[in-house]
Amino acid sequence: QVEYFAHLWNIHSIRNQKNRPYLIPGKPVLNYFHPHHRNPDVRFCGKKCDPAVLQTLRQSIAGYGR
Repeated sequence: QVEYFAHLWNIHSIRNQKNRPYLIPGKPVLNYFHPHHRNPDVRFCGKKCDPAVLQTLRQSIAGYGR
């Protein structure tokens, strides 16, 4: 059920809304994986992760799901 819900959410269309200018129209899956498809001026806002912090986080969750 979770996978089905996520699929439906990711393919639904978000419309422009004049009272919510902060919303980005389009399909969530396309907005996430292909942000330039609607707006060529969009910029990548990702940040590099500190490898030491990432390793600490991985170690802290190593036992989950086993």
